Amino acid sequence: MRNIVRYAALLACGFLVGSLLGPAAAQQLAPSDGQVALRSDGAIYLITNGQRRWVPTIAISDDDLNAIPEGDPVYAALMPADAVTPVPAANAPGGTPESTRERATRTPTPVVDATATPTATSTSGSSSSGDVSVSIDSIDSVKRGNSVTLTAHTNKNATCELRVRYADGSEDKPGKIDADSKGKCEWTFTVPSDAKNGTATATVKAKDGSRSGEASRDFDVRR
Repeated sequence: MRNIVRYAALLACGFLVGSLLGPAAAQQLAPSDGQVALRSDGAIYLITNGQRRWVPTIAISDDDLNAIPEGDPVYAALMPADAVTPVPAANAPGGTPESTRERATRTPTPVVDATATPTATSTSGSSSSGDVSVSIDSIDSVKRGNSVTLTAHTNKNATCELRVRYADGSEDKPGKIDADSKGKCEWTFTVPSDAKNGTATATVKAKDGSRSGEASRDFDVRR
């Protein structure tokens, strides 16, 4: 009789332990979305939408890694702050060990699409200097002998002077004008028919009392 009671007690304890460990085992086997999983071989996976996605890693020295400013954790709730168990870097034989926390918070290296078409950038932007702010609107390419309108922006009622230098070194000085109440200066001038093809530079100098400033912008002259 005593053996039967002991057997029943052991069986009840077994059911109790199984009921406590069952959910934990299930959670390990089926991690939820947003969790980062570490495989026994050191491979890292991000669980999203019921799929595991491999996270590429790199081998880096402690000094080089520590020299990079640390940002906010990517999924801060996935592990406690003191989880710093060293693990070997994935796919890097002989690599320097790093902590699980450092691996989880590492910013992924962006993937560059080699087939993407690069975005064109302008090399003829307006550059300015001096105490008075001056900017010049963009100028389309101009045929020799045609007129072009140039607009600059500065302090209201300042005096503006325009100078145009062509590719062969020759210059035009369309003259001085006063900016209007909104600070706009505008000239319409003709590109000489004998101007050299290539890049011309328009420079606007503005004076407001004892202060001054200037800006330049390039434009193309063509046949």
